[in-house]
Amino acid sequence: MKPFEPDQVKTFRTPKYTGVSLSLLSMFVLTSMIVVWNQITPNSQPEKIALSIACESILEIPVRASAAQFEKEFNLPIEIKVHSLQEVTRNYLSHSHHENNPYDLFIGSDFMPESQNLQNKIFKESISVAKYLPVFATRSDFGLEIKNWSDILDRNLTIGQIDFTNELGHQTYPSHKIDESFQIDANILPYYSISSLTNSLLNSTQLDGVIIKHDTARKHGLKIHQVEELDAISIQYSAQILSRSNLASKGLQFARYLAAPSKGQFHFANHNLIGVDGDRWSKCPTITIYSEPNFTKIMTPSVDPFVEREGIQINLLFPRTEKLVFTISSISQSTTSNLLPDLLLVSPKTAKKIPPDYISLKTGVTSPDGLFLLNSNSHYRSLTERYVDSIVTNL
Repeated sequence: MKPFEPDQVKTFRTPKYTGVSLSLLSMFVLTSMIVVWNQITPNSQPEKIALSIACESILEIPVRASAAQFEKEFNLPIEIKVHSLQEVTRNYLSHSHHENNPYDLFIGSDFMPESQNLQNKIFKESISVAKYLPVFATRSDFGLEIKNWSDILDRNLTIGQIDFTNELGHQTYPSHKIDESFQIDANILPYYSISSLTNSLLNSTQLDGVIIKHDTARKHGLKIHQVEELDAISIQYSAQILSRSNLASKGLQFARYLAAPSKGQFHFANHNLIGVDGDRWSKCPTITIYSEPNFTKIMTPSVDPFVEREGIQINLLFPRTEKLVFTISSISQSTTSNLLPDLLLVSPKTAKKIPPDYISLKTGVTSPDGLFLLNSNSHYRSLTERYVDSIVTNL
C-alpha cells in the first residue's frame, strides 16, 4: 500500500473573477448574441417606389396582365389607375401647371394638345404599343373582296355604322368618323349599339357589311376587309413618359416591355387589339453606332443623357471613312449580318457607298452635312429612332 501523500491530492478551487474579467466576459457574451441575432434576422430592405401609371380604360386588361408579368420578373411594384379618355385628357392638361405629377407615364390614345410646346413640356418620350383600327366587315360567307370605298359604292352595298363617339368616347376626334364625303352616295343605316349592329348583320339580310372595331369583328367571326380609307383614320395607343418622372428609366423599360413581341404584345393580341412592330425585348438593350469622325461634336454629348434616362447601353465608334465603308460592306456580304451596327451617321457622299441594308431616317432637321442611316434589320429600331430624335432636338 502506498503511503498517503497530501501534496499529490488535487483539489478544485473556485476561480477568482475580478471586475475587469466579468466586464470582458459580459462584452463577449453580448457580442456573440448580436452576431447570432444578425444571422437570424433578415436585413430590412428599403421599400421600393412603385411605378405609377394612368391607363385609358380601353387598354386596362392587356396593361394589367403585362404589369403583373413585369412585376413578377423584375420585382418592381406597379400602381395602375384606370381613367376614361376625358379624365386622362384633363389630367394631361392639368399636369402642365404642376411641378409634382402623380404619374410616371400615361398609356392610352395619342391625343395632341393645340400647342406642340405643351406636348414637349409634359412628355419626353412616347413608345407605340397598339392601335385601334375601324374596319369594313361582312359575314364570313361574303364572296366579294372590298379594298376601298369605291368598291362599296360600285356594288351598291348597304352598310351599318354606329357613332364612333359613342363607341370609343373620342369626342375630340371628328376624324375618327367616316368622312362625310364618303357617305353622300353610300347606303348607310345608323345603329346605336354594337349588339344591334352585329345582330342585324348576322341574322338578317338588311345589311351587306358594317363599319366596326377590328377586335369586335374578330370576336364575332366576321370577314375583315382592309379598306384604304379606314386605314387612314386608325387610333394609335402609346406609353408616354412624363418629363418630370423620377422613374423615367423604369417607365421606359416597362413601355419597351409592352411593345415587345414576346412580352406585352402577347396580351394585346389576346385582347384582339392590333399590335405594333416593337423592338426585341431586352432588360438593358445595347445599340451600336458608327459615325464618321467629323460628326464627333454632334454625337458625343448626346450619349450619356440618353443612356441614363433610357437605362440602356450605347457603343459609339468613329472609324475612318474608308474603314467604316469597308467594314459595313464586308459584314453585309457575310453570314454575320447580325453584327451590323444599328445606326450610321455619314456624309451624303459616303451614304452612296453603304449597302441597301440601311435606310435614311427623315428627322425633320438636317444635321450639318450628315445623314442618319438606320439598319432595317436592327432589333432595336424604335429605340434607335428615339435616340436620333434626341440628337435632332438638341441641334
